[in-house]
Amino acid sequence: MFERIDYIRLLLFIYFVLSFGFTFSQGMLLDVPLINRIEDSKTIVQGRVVQKECRWDIGHNSIFTVNYIEVLDHIKGKVYPDTIIILTRGGIVGKDKQVDYPSLRLNIEDVGVFLLEGKDLITKLRFKSFIPKYVSLGFIKFDINRNLAFDEFTDYGKIDNGFYSVFRRLGLRVNQIIPSSLHISNREPNAVSISSFTPSVSTAGTFTTLTINGSGFGSSQGNGKVEFRNADNGGSGYMQPIQSEYESWTDTQIKVKIPSGAGTGDIRVTDDAGNSDVSSTDLTISYNLSNINYNGDKYRPNLVDADGSGGILFEFYTDFYNNSNARDAYERALGTWRCSNYGGTGVYFADGGSSTVDVIANDNTNIVRFDNGNELSSNVLGRMSSYYSGCGSPIKWFVKELDVVFNDVPGSSSYTWNFNEADNTTASNQYDFESVAVHEIGHGHQLGHVIDATKIMHYSISNGTENRELSQDDLDAGNDVISFSNSTCGKPEMNIFVCAVIPLKLLQFYANKSSEGAMLKWEFENVFDLDKIELQKSNDGINFEEIGFFDIDNHGLSRKETNIYSFLDNKLNENNYYRLKIFDIDGSYYFSKKLFVFGEETRDKLILFPNPVFDKMTINNTTERDIQVDLLNNMGCTIFNKIKVNASSFSNIDFTSLPRGVYYLRVNSQGEIDNIKIIKD
Repeated sequence: MFERIDYIRLLLFIYFVLSFGFTFSQGMLLDVPLINRIEDSKTIVQGRVVQKECRWDIGHNSIFTVNYIEVLDHIKGKVYPDTIIILTRGGIVGKDKQVDYPSLRLNIEDVGVFLLEGKDLITKLRFKSFIPKYVSLGFIKFDINRNLAFDEFTDYGKIDNGFYSVFRRLGLRVNQIIPSSLHISNREPNAVSISSFTPSVSTAGTFTTLTINGSGFGSSQGNGKVEFRNADNGGSGYMQPIQSEYESWTDTQIKVKIPSGAGTGDIRVTDDAGNSDVSSTDLTISYNLSNINYNGDKYRPNLVDADGSGGILFEFYTDFYNNSNARDAYERALGTWRCSNYGGTGVYFADGGSSTVDVIANDNTNIVRFDNGNELSSNVLGRMSSYYSGCGSPIKWFVKELDVVFNDVPGSSSYTWNFNEADNTTASNQYDFESVAVHEIGHGHQLGHVIDATKIMHYSISNGTENRELSQDDLDAGNDVISFSNSTCGKPEMNIFVCAVIPLKLLQFYANKSSEGAMLKWEFENVFDLDKIELQKSNDGINFEEIGFFDIDNHGLSRKETNIYSFLDNKLNENNYYRLKIFDIDGSYYFSKKLFVFGEETRDKLILFPNPVFDKMTINNTTERDIQVDLLNNMGCTIFNKIKVNASSFSNIDFTSLPRGVYYLRVNSQGEIDNIKIIKD
């Protein structure tokens, strides 16, 4: 009789998950039925996270966390040794940090089932490496104390009954890895008891202290912990602070900072012996800010003038730029954060025009693009990558770059994007692009997820649904970041974006070199509110001076829909940087992206610019030979090595995280070695 009831429950479960398919989205991540995930995964294991480290990928484009997994049970695929590696996007190397939304985030001692596909993204790993299938849905986490299995969307019930039975009914062998003696089903008479906590409404990631009152906590913390509902999975599981966020622990009171990533829901206290209690009321988290975990402490990152424009200029890869519906929707999303009803946060995120960059990488280009092929998992709608740099002691962090990639096919072939500006136009077989863009830009604004469907940063959105308007809590969160942010690590404070009635759009800005000099050309759209333009020039890319001035009213220039301007610079230096300073009639201004023009014959030369360098150096190999370069410090120690620059191509070296001083670039050209002195300013 029991087997029949269990089988019926399984059929109902299968019917339920298959009926809803790709319906709900977490952090712009779509749900995929567990059965589909099992069938699509080549390798499935039960395991435990035992060690973590971070490394750059093969192309030095992105940072990955290398998670070492102790394999406890092989469920599907080839049997590997007792340890494998799972690579997850994001992490920290030295004073470089990367955070991706969405991404699977694992902690030491996490236990559960991993659904995987093989992937070699990092060289010289000791064990076979994989990536999680369907991103964070490639891990079903076990709550050992409660004997429960869950992921972002589904609570699967008991580990050793309902959850395991799904695999067994599909003909897969699965062994119980959690001893029944570890299941804590009853509290002891004098065990942990939570009576109250204050405040009841607060924020996460702002270093706010929560005071928990009760009894049986223990005279000291030991292995005790406080856990908060995880905003990244809608509260399906718990997350906890790092050790430095605990302020005090006594038998009757605990004080702990509410960590970044905490969401609305109950809180759980566990004592040193493993006894726990859950609060009878919920802690409400109004908003959640991103923090950086570095050397055992938490830090808030600063938004700064990262690229000399006043803040951050988003550049659009060609196919995205040429998709006017997508570009307009993204620009409306930018306006929502900057100037929503003329009351946004004023964050200086602006339009930087088109770009030929077609890669998500730590390359000082804030790119917006659609994915290529299967670059994004089919269940990912969009992903924001934030790149950070740190400096000083005590260390400070700033956002140096933001990259956004959207899936060209949202979900599956059954769905399309809705780019329509009008409200309530998203059909049931569509996802609203503008809603997803506003959410992703919120991550760039340094906001994390919340558990409240009325807010932009809510962890989920469904097909046929629109969520484009900021709530007061969304605005408060963004304004908190702006108020906190200051000039950091030599980067100026971010400008406040002043809202104009009609946003100015710089369609293109480019330079052509000829025997006469450098011809600069640029084009605007919607220039009715354009006041004047300064063309500026620099020898080092840092200190600019005006070389051309264009005043709309005093120079007879017409205010038509599209205006094209040009300027010939016939006084070229060795290195020539150009940018536009664009003034709106309301007095606000912003800078264009920078252009670089060589001032000398460049054929068959290796050209480095700029030198001295502040943040990024470009190596332009105009020879017909491939070269390899190593970067050494003044003591001869290697910092970066084996950077290959193909013939007639270029590469970049990021100096942002390196201290000021003298460095040497060792160039190997078919056995010929040359050392070039570099100054980091």
